[in-house]
Amino acid sequence: INVTTPLDIDSLGLTNDHSRLDIVGDISVVALDEERLRDYFDETLFISGLFNHATLITIPGRDVGEIRLTMNLNGSRVDYLVLIAEKNACAKIIEDVGGKGFRGQVIILISKENTRIEYSTRSHLDQGCTQIVYRKIHAKENTHFSFFEHIEGGQFSQSVNKIYLGRASQLKTLSQSRGTHDHLIDVYTEVSHLGENSESEVINKAVLDHKSRHIYRGLIKINQGVKHCRGHQRSDTLLLSKDARVDSIPSLEIENNEVNCKHAVTISRINEDTLFYMMSRGLSER
Repeated sequence: INVTTPLDIDSLGLTNDHSRLDIVGDISVVALDEERLRDYFDETLFISGLFNHATLITIPGRDVGEIRLTMNLNGSRVDYLVLIAEKNACAKIIEDVGGKGFRGQVIILISKENTRIEYSTRSHLDQGCTQIVYRKIHAKENTHFSFFEHIEGGQFSQSVNKIYLGRASQLKTLSQSRGTHDHLIDVYTEVSHLGENSESEVINKAVLDHKSRHIYRGLIKINQGVKHCRGHQRSDTLLLSKDARVDSIPSLEIENNEVNCKHAVTISRINEDTLFYMMSRGLSER
């Protein structure tokens, strides 16, 4: 079906929770049964029967503008989502997740040759909620892929992103977290350069207050024989409370010498000079 108005996935008969997912865009949307779902997920990602929804979204090979995915969580929900961007496709995917309950999601995104994809996701769950999201992204030859993620709210949030880059593909990712109360945020980003002349920039930023904790683990891998690649990884954290904690672990696995890769980590607090400057501009110390 071609979707130009909000689609309530509940109407497709694959749900037993009270959540709602609206999909808006010039795309094709198909509900997947268990047999077809196995074509996209290996056994390590697929657990038979343990899902509310399974959906295939196909982006045609042209500029389709914005694609909006809006989830209002109300209960426990587990989704399997497959997105396929056809050759020469161009799109901005905008995902917004809010509400209360448990969110589990496995996403496979296949971006074929010569595609331009921007994918932004924002989660703002109620206090005490849990979400676990696993993304596996295949960027084929000459793909330009940008990924932006913003996490706030909830009790525990885990985001696992595994990205595979083909020849001459370019990747930019920014993961942004806002921790308050006793929120635990766990972010893992792994980029594998599978083709020559591929480039990756992986940025992680976090602002932590109260007793929140942020764990960042990042890995850039360049396989043997994959030459002339560039990789940059950076993690920056600002601590607003003496009780906030962060663990940042960037890693590189380089199996040849004809590459350019680097990583960096910064952890800081607001110093007295910065605080004085902001207060002189009208902000309170709190």
